[in-house]
Amino acid sequence: MNRFIALFSFLFVLTIAACSTSRQVQSPASKTEGEVSLEKDYLLVEAMKYNTLGDASAALALVSQSIKRDSLCAACHYLQSDIYAGAGMYAEAIAAADKARSLDSTNEWYAVMQATINMRMGNLDQSIEQFEEILAMKGYNASVYYNLANLYAANNSYDEAMAMLDTLELYEGYD
Repeated sequence: MNRFIALFSFLFVLTIAACSTSRQVQSPASKTEGEVSLEKDYLLVEAMKYNTLGDASAALALVSQSIKRDSLCAACHYLQSDIYAGAGMYAEAIAAADKARSLDSTNEWYAVMQATINMRMGNLDQSIEQFEEILAMKGYNASVYYNLANLYAANNSYDEAMAMLDTLELYEGYD
């Protein structure tokens, strides 16, 4: 939490400093790439803050502004997906998660978001496939094994569910 406050304070001070050193009002078209990036980052951090505080509508408005400044920002689409999922808006959440993943297919968190939303939507086979891809991509991850065990059980694949639990026990030492 202290790191979040420090990052937020730093970005706020940086934004104020950038605004106060400007001698004329700039139109969005005349802003430098760095200024647009700084605005996008500030809006993203603000959206994270409001999402953490439970204000989904404010968080969505801010992350949407951030995406307008950089439509190729995978982290922005990921956060948008998280906000939508938290609000139970799964169709929008999966679309945003898919966009984040298409922009950065190597990010494990984007893949986990996709798989988790599919799990919440009841798309068990697709979620299983995605969690299995995450294991292939990143190797051992306790939460992925746990989710797979639950998904296999929900899909009546009890042998696979037990295999996931056995692997968890092997790595984590559960009894």
